[in-house]
Amino acid sequence: MNQIALPGQARGISHFALAAAAIGLAVLILYWPGTSGSFIFDDIPNITEQQAVHADAINQDTLSEAAGAYSSRFLRGRPLATITFAVDHARAGGLDAGAFKQTNLFIHAFNALLVLLLVSQLLKQAQTLRLNDTQSTAPAPGTRHLIVWAGTITLLWAIHPLQVSTVLYVVQRMEMLAVTFTLLALISYCHGRRRQIQGRQRGGALVAGALALAAIGLLAKETAVLFVLFAFSLELTLFGFGARKQHTALMIKASHGLILLAALAIYLLVVIPTFARPEAFQIRDFTWHERLLTQLRILPLYLSQILMPILDRMPFFYDDYTPSTSLFKPLSTFFGGLLLASLIALAVAVRRSAPLLTLAILWFFAAHALTSNIFNLELAFEHRNYFAVLPVLLGLACLLTWLPNIRVRFSPALIGILAIGLFATLTMIRAATWGDPLNLAMHHVAINPESERARLEIGFIYGSMSGGDTNSPFYAIAVSTFENASGLPRSSPMPEQALIVLAASADAEAEEDWWNSFVNKLESRPMGAQTRGAANAIVRARLYPLPIDDEWLAKTYETLAGRPETPPDLLMPFASYALRFPENSHLDPRTVLGEVRQRASQDQEQLDDWAAQLTAAGHPEAAQFLVGRRD
Repeated sequence: MNQIALPGQARGISHFALAAAAIGLAVLILYWPGTSGSFIFDDIPNITEQQAVHADAINQDTLSEAAGAYSSRFLRGRPLATITFAVDHARAGGLDAGAFKQTNLFIHAFNALLVLLLVSQLLKQAQTLRLNDTQSTAPAPGTRHLIVWAGTITLLWAIHPLQVSTVLYVVQRMEMLAVTFTLLALISYCHGRRRQIQGRQRGGALVAGALALAAIGLLAKETAVLFVLFAFSLELTLFGFGARKQHTALMIKASHGLILLAALAIYLLVVIPTFARPEAFQIRDFTWHERLLTQLRILPLYLSQILMPILDRMPFFYDDYTPSTSLFKPLSTFFGGLLLASLIALAVAVRRSAPLLTLAILWFFAAHALTSNIFNLELAFEHRNYFAVLPVLLGLACLLTWLPNIRVRFSPALIGILAIGLFATLTMIRAATWGDPLNLAMHHVAINPESERARLEIGFIYGSMSGGDTNSPFYAIAVSTFENASGLPRSSPMPEQALIVLAASADAEAEEDWWNSFVNKLESRPMGAQTRGAANAIVRARLYPLPIDDEWLAKTYETLAGRPETPPDLLMPFASYALRFPENSHLDPRTVLGEVRQRASQDQEQLDDWAAQLTAAGHPEAAQFLVGRRD
C-alpha cells in the first residue's frame, strides 16, 4: 500500500500547512467585499443599542460591563461574545460595522483551520477502521489522498454561500465562537480517544480537556452543548466506546450513558413542561406542535440549500414561512418527514459498512437538535447551519467514493473542482451584495416580497436617504414601502410604527389610519418580538423627543395594559414618558407605575433597578411609590 501523508509526518505537515494557507486566503478574498456592509436586524438591539458593549477603552471595568450585557434579559449569558463586541468597539473607536465584520471573518478563517484538523482526524480514523474491518465495503474518503479530501471538504465548508449570512451578520459571532470551541473540543476528543484505543498516555486528559473546551463554548452560545451529541455520535460510528484498557472502555460507556440520561431527564422534566404550555408560545403565531411539524419541512429546506446553493433560495428573512398545521397541511410536511426518516434508515443500514456516512447523518440531526426542537424559537434561520454544512459535505464525500465503483463518467476530483468553482463564485456574489446595504435590502425584497422584515429593512434605508424631507422622492418611497408591509397577511405593528416615527421625524402629521391599524395590531397580534419592539419604539421616540401624538400614545398604553401577557418592561417607558411630559401626557404616572409594580411583583431586583433610574432622573417620589414606601 502506498504511503499516506498525514498531519504529524514531515511531508504531511507541509501539505497540511499549504492546504490551511490556501483555505484561509480563499476565505479572506471571497468574503472581504462584504465587510463594507452595515449592521442589520438583530445587530441593532444586541450591538448598536446595547450600551454595555460600547467600550471606549479595553480595561477590567469595560470588559466586566460587557460580560454582563445580558444580565437583566432572558439570555443570561454569552459573555465571551459580548466581550469581543466591546473590544471591537474600543479598537474601532465606535460602531464601525466593518471592523466588527472583519473580526467575524478572521474567526471564520480560524474555524476553517479547525475544520481541516477535525476532518483529517475523522478520515484517518475511518481509514483505520476500514483496514481493520473486513465487513467494510465502502471506501473511506481519503484512503489514498487524505489531505486532498480533507482540504476539499474544508474549503467547500468555508466558502459555502450559505455561510455568508452568518459570517457577515455580526451578532452571529455568538454562533461562530460556540462552534470554535465545539471544534476544539471535538479535535481534542478525537485525539484523546485514538490514544486511549492505542493504549497511549494522556488520552484521558485530552477527553477531559474536550469537556472543558465545550464548557467555554457555552459562554458564547448555548449551542456548544451539542458537543455531547457530536461525541456520542463519534462513539456510535468511529470509536465504538473502545479502549486498550478494559476499565477505560467501561468508563467511556458509563460517562456517555450518565450524560445522556441526565440530558434526557432535563428534557423530560424541565424543557417539555416549560415549553409545552400554551403560555410559552404566546409570543409566536404558532404552537409548539406546529413548530415541530414545520421542522419536517425546514430540515429538508436546509439540506437543499446546502446541496443546491441557489442564491434566490437564501432569503435571510423567514418571517413569512407558513407553519405546518398537520402532517398533511401542507403536504410537503409529510414528504419532508419521509425524507428525514429515510436518512435515519440509511444511517442505520450502513453503520458498519460506511460508518463515516452514518456519522455525517447523525451530526446533521445533532446540529439541529436544539433549534429544531420544542423551544419557542423562530421557525428558521440560515446561521443554524453554520456547523451543519460540514456533515452534509462529509456525507456527500462518502457517497462520491462509490462513484468509480458504479462506473459514472464524472470523477470525484472533477466534481470537487466544479463545486469549488461554483461555491467561490456564488459566495463572492453574495458577499458583495452584503457589502452594499441598499443592494442587500433590494435583493431581500426581490427574492422574498412577502417578508415584512425585508420590506422594513429597505424602508428604513429609504427613510434615512430622505433626510427627513417630505418633499424627497425617497420619503414617498419609504412611506409606500411601509404601507405595503403593513398590508401583508401576517404583518406586525412594526410597519405602522415605522410610518408614525418617519412622519414625526419629518415634522409631519401621521395619518389616522396608521394609528388605528397600529393600535388594532397591538391588541390582536401575539406579544412577540415584533409587537413588543413596535410598542417600545413608539414611546421611546416620544422620549427622544419626537412630536408623537399624545392622545394616541395614551390609547397605546391602554391597549397594552389591557393585555394580561404584556410584560412590565413594556409599560415602564410609559411611566417615564408621563413623568417627563406631565403637561402633555394623558396618563397618570402613579397609575402606570402601579401597573408596573403589580406585574413585576416577583422581580424585586428589577423594580429596584427601575427605581434607581427614576431617582437618577429626578423623580425620587415616583421611585419610592414603585418599590413601596419605606419608613
